[in-house]
Amino acid sequence: MLRKGFTLIELLIVITIIAILAGAAIPYVSDYVEDARVSKVRADLDEIKNALLRYELDTGKLWTEQDLTNLVGPYLSKTLADPWGTPYKICASASVVFSYGPDRATDYTPQANTGTIAGTADDIAVDFRAPMALSRVTYIDANKDGSVSSGDLMKVRFTRELTDPTTLTGAEFVVDTNGAPSTLTFTSVAGTDFRECIWTVTDFGVATFTPGRDTIRVLETSTNAVDQAVSLPYNAVEAPTDAPLGNKSKLNPVVIKAL
Repeated sequence: MLRKGFTLIELLIVITIIAILAGAAIPYVSDYVEDARVSKVRADLDEIKNALLRYELDTGKLWTEQDLTNLVGPYLSKTLADPWGTPYKICASASVVFSYGPDRATDYTPQANTGTIAGTADDIAVDFRAPMALSRVTYIDANKDGSVSSGDLMKVRFTRELTDPTTLTGAEFVVDTNGAPSTLTFTSVAGTDFRECIWTVTDFGVATFTPGRDTIRVLETSTNAVDQAVSLPYNAVEAPTDAPLGNKSKLNPVVIKAL
């Protein structure tokens, strides 16, 4: 006579095998879920980064706020939160947009120039500005004599805010004057924001430069032409040299343009 169905022992064996397989698979499944959440965070951060870049390009102003509220509408379709339910935050001084991560820790204080900057190991962050570099130098013939001379002005702009533009000195820059390196002596004042400053040049070193042809660059040894994020790093446990990588991109020569 044919036997239909399973015996109790057979069912127990099958259930046991399924339980063992499930127990072995759960850790891998949880890893996949966590990886998917991290991927979602990185995609969101890239979207916010692009929104911030468009804002600064459109307005010509630096973003200074901590949340995304004023990006929604013209630059974001909606306010974004990470997969753990915490809104994304922006640290403008460090040029970073970040998620608090799985622990949802809120001990990070994203303030420009004030407060304690502290983060936790599971935070996820991306830089939203270009690396720190000299981006534009404009010569202004202040005395209108048609030549480069003492007392003329230079408007100097960087991609990120400096710690203090007024501390810049001529020894931190070199001008390529028709193939020969030369240094400037100047006094510096901050411009409309800490990305730019205006120099009153008092001495041109070896020779005066020719606007539109000669170039200027920041020396690698410069201690003042540095990203503000060096003194206000995203993570307080980082040494200043481990702050955003953009601080090392200072050597690009820029053509001195005439206004």
